[in-house]
Amino acid sequence: MSFNKILTKYRKISFPEKDKGERFERLMKSYLLIRIQINVSHMKKYWGFITCFLMLFSSSLFSQNSVLVPFRVGNLFGLSDLSGKIVLAAKYTNIEPIGNNAFKFELLNDSQKSLGSNPKMASKTGVLIGTKEVVKNSEHSTFSYLDEGLIIGSENSYSSVNSNLYNLKGEKLLLENVSNFKVISHPNKNSKLTNLAVIVLHKDERVSIYNYNAKAQKLNPIIDKVTNFKLKNEELDQEYLICSYLDQNQSYFTDKIYFDAKAGQFIRKPYTKSASREGNASEDEEGYGQGESGSGEMLVDDAGIDMGESIPMRDAEAGDVSNVTDATPKYFELSQDQTLTFNGKPVNLTSNEKYYFATSYNTNIQKEAMLFYDGKQYGLFLSENTRSEQMYDTLIYILNQYTDYDAPDMINFLAGKRDAKGNWKYGILKYNGKVLVPLQYDEIRFSFTQLKYEYYHFDGQGKMVFKEQNIYKVDANFSLKAYSRGSFIVMKGAKFGILNAKNEILLPVVYDKIWQNEINYISNYPHLTNLYVYQLGDKYGCFYLNGSRPIEKNTKAIFPKIPLFLHENYMNQLGLNIYYLADETASKFCYASNKGIIYYKAK
Repeated sequence: MSFNKILTKYRKISFPEKDKGERFERLMKSYLLIRIQINVSHMKKYWGFITCFLMLFSSSLFSQNSVLVPFRVGNLFGLSDLSGKIVLAAKYTNIEPIGNNAFKFELLNDSQKSLGSNPKMASKTGVLIGTKEVVKNSEHSTFSYLDEGLIIGSENSYSSVNSNLYNLKGEKLLLENVSNFKVISHPNKNSKLTNLAVIVLHKDERVSIYNYNAKAQKLNPIIDKVTNFKLKNEELDQEYLICSYLDQNQSYFTDKIYFDAKAGQFIRKPYTKSASREGNASEDEEGYGQGESGSGEMLVDDAGIDMGESIPMRDAEAGDVSNVTDATPKYFELSQDQTLTFNGKPVNLTSNEKYYFATSYNTNIQKEAMLFYDGKQYGLFLSENTRSEQMYDTLIYILNQYTDYDAPDMINFLAGKRDAKGNWKYGILKYNGKVLVPLQYDEIRFSFTQLKYEYYHFDGQGKMVFKEQNIYKVDANFSLKAYSRGSFIVMKGAKFGILNAKNEILLPVVYDKIWQNEINYISNYPHLTNLYVYQLGDKYGCFYLNGSRPIEKNTKAIFPKIPLFLHENYMNQLGLNIYYLADETASKFCYASNKGIIYYKAK
């Protein structure tokens, strides 16, 4: 076989770009080894050829141009490289990434006109590896791609119902769809992942465990269709599993499932064996596929947030924050005869003054300053005899749900004054009545407007809507809740910006609108949905916001449509972010990169 034929063969049988590169490296290594006896003159002759070939071959394999992106032309999608050069003609109603240069495609019925994914109306779905259709005419609407060369097809993206497994040839690996599954990777994270263990729950409630060999692209049963299956160690990311079950002869087994380095695959080893059910798993052990466990398509570590952190106490006299509790705490309290006191001493109230506690569910004690109204304006009681120097036309508590503000005890104040023309200006006071943000803004919001999706069940369609959160009204007597972790939106002259609790500008006050996406888009390709987005004229941009810290990854206003979510470090390209853009009906418009490339043209 000629050298060119070998290269052509390797290109045809290699699907991912990584696989092409590895095969080429092995080819070059073998070629050079068998030609090791060539003399210098011959080496020069062949080295010129090899050098030229390496330049051409590597430019196509290892450059970013080998990374593909869904590209919209008119109302159809194809694929392009990162520069926007189309490499697969637009003939699909929808394409979305699912893994390393792997994509799900859809061809919808003629009656379905809108773009985007509506799987129940799709007449054809499948998977592309690069530009090649691998899975065709599938009944599955959602696909996941694993680096080990395994494609998972499911009925929908949030459940494993009616799932099956495909290899890179597009062959189904299970004879029938299954009810549930879990995928377990090789425990050694530093080694090449060539095998997987897959736990499958069949529709008849029997369980199988398979070893998937990525090179052979085949499933081999480790445990085949057993009953009464139970996991004895619940942590499925351990280096092994201990499980018990009854085989087809009703013999009871307890086995250890683990990756054997010598065998190069997952195997089972008898842990205990009994001909009876004595010693069966106890009732508190987890039964796979029973109760609330056993759901999901892949093993994902849950990220929890510890909300139990202690809140530091404030020294009311010194005004500082300390973790040491003051021996003589200072607070407002209602006595048994309903007298308002401060540290046990009655507060001197005039006949016109009314006071307001910060919360309705705890109206007998408060460590922060106490809001009062004298019949004309609002002020603060700081002690039994001390009032704030400034009075305001409106004053309202801000209950901070997080401690990033300058209020250890989670309370600030929204203050407002009205000029002779009736125009309002707002600012923020600290817990002790001192000005935190000057009264110069037309509006201050302590929770971001949220962009949500409303789904209409009668026609399967929906639209995006903006939900305003805690908009303050002057004539309303209620406490505001702040969820924005030490930052808030301000408006001046119909333009919006973001400040933090130190009165630092995080985002200048120049934008037409600012909000946070709350679109729960479901995808099996890693993506971020909680983007903060702004509108500037007819363009959109997005950014990350983490409490009162400076904003990160500001794209600027470069998008023609709303960015709903992003694929960060797209296709393992560090620093490359691909954004999913949508119109006001939440229908997919196109994809775009953080470099300003819009993967769309009208025709």
